[in-house]
Formats: sequence, C-alpha cells, structure tokens
Amino acid sequence: MRAKIRTHVPPYNMPTTLNTTHIPPYNPHNLPTTHIPPHNFTSTLPTLIHHPIPPHPLPSHQPRRCHPFTDFIANTPFPIQWEPFTLERYTGETDPDEHLKVYITHVALYTSHDVVFCKAFPTTLKGPALEWFTTLPPYSIDNYDTLSHMYIAHFVSSRLHQTTTISLLGVRQEPGEMLWAFIDRFSKAALRTPHLNQEMILQCMALTLQPSPFANNVYLHPPASMHELKLWATDYVRMEEMQTLHTKFCNDYAPSTVNPTPQPPCPDPRPREP
Repeated sequence: MRAKIRTHVPPYNMPTTLNTTHIPPYNPHNLPTTHIPPHNFTSTLPTLIHHPIPPHPLPSHQPRRCHPFTDFIANTPFPIQWEPFTLERYTGETDPDEHLKVYITHVALYTSHDVVFCKAFPTTLKGPALEWFTTLPPYSIDNYDTLSHMYIAHFVSSRLHQTTTISLLGVRQEPGEMLWAFIDRFSKAALRTPHLNQEMILQCMALTLQPSPFANNVYLHPPASMHELKLWATDYVRMEEMQTLHTKFCNDYAPSTVNPTPQPPCPDPRPREP
C-alpha cells in the first residue's frame, strides 16, 4: 500500500499594512507620466491681486438700453387682470401732483406691488414728459419712491400756485354775485390751500360773504362743517333764483311808461278865408 506524502506548507501571515509603493498611478490612456512639482500658490498670489481678470465685455450687437429701470423691474410681468389706462396722458404742462394722484388711484385697483407702479408709469406720459423719461440714466430707478421724486422735482414748475390763509380772505363775494357761484369759487380756492381745517374755512367764509339773510344766519348759528353750510345755502340759492326770475318777469311784462312819440298835426282841409 502506497504511503501518502505530505509536504510542509508554511502559514501565510497577512501584512498589517498595505505596501503601495509598487502600485503605479492610475493612467487610463497609458500615457507616459512625468514628475510634476507641487504648485506654489502663494508665489502667484500677488500677481492675481495686481492683475485681476478683466470683466467680460458685452457683445457689440447688444441694443442700447432705452429705459432707466433695473433688470428686476424690466423682467417683471404685469398682472393677469391688467387693463390699459384710460386717463389722459401727462405732457408736463399741468399740475404733476394731480396726475400722480390719478395714476396711483388707477393702479391701486389692480395691484399694490411697487414694481408694477414703476413699470406702468411711463405709459401715462407723452410729449416732453415722455422725452424726459427716456433720457434718464440706465439702472437709475429701482423703486417707485425714486421715480416719483425725480418726476416731481423735474416738473415742479408746473405746480398750481398754492394759496395761503391770508390770500383765501381775498376771495370775497362780489356785489350781485349769486350765492352758489361764490360758494363754488371759494371751495375751489380752499382746496388749493394746504393745512386748513373745517373751522378755519368756515371763519374765512363768514368774513367774505356779502350782507344778506344767509350771512346773518351763518353769524347767528355757525355751521359745524362745509357740508352743513352748503345744505343751508340750498334754500337761499332757491330763493335767489326765484327773486331773479320774478324781477325778470316783471321787467318783461310790465306796461311801458315811456311817452308815445308825438305825431305831427294834420293840416286843416277847410279853405282859409281871404
């Protein structure tokens, strides 16, 4: 019987650390590798500081910017329910404050976003006012406050003259002027006078009235507001109109008191005696 031959196999000892000195670097394209010295970044730092990268120039075919808005305002769309303006466009010849109030009232019906207030404003201009807007520097308007201040500052010479309390006393009722015509003229002048309250307006009104039953009633029972004064004036205005009609009727239909034109005497047809 053949005996089994056994050979001695020494045990394999796993190294505790992996020796990678013999592993070549990864080179997928089997290109020859060369030694690359480490880059010294600190040595080139002063060069980067003193020679910054120049900005990228704009292409020569880019069109000229024709509005002063920033990109955020220019790229913001209008609301879906937006409708074109029906108000009269501003030319720079009338009061700029009045146009601004009408514009704010109209835009507030659709939105309260500051961007829409800016973007829609030039659509309400024409003539010299629109020409002024197109000459503003690009990117100079980024909110509505800036736009409104620039607009008011440019057209401030077109503002209506604001009366004072002293000049309001000069708005007097002329002799023979109808009461309602005077109240309307006085109310318009009071609206152009800033910093007035109801009490000051009523005092000025009482001092500028012509002597009349209505003025006596105002002196005896001062009204609390202009609304109450106009309600009182309604009866007196009706009385003045009836008096005017009565006077006109009497003058048109009264019998004439002018002496008739004398007629020349008729000749005597009888023959005269010699």
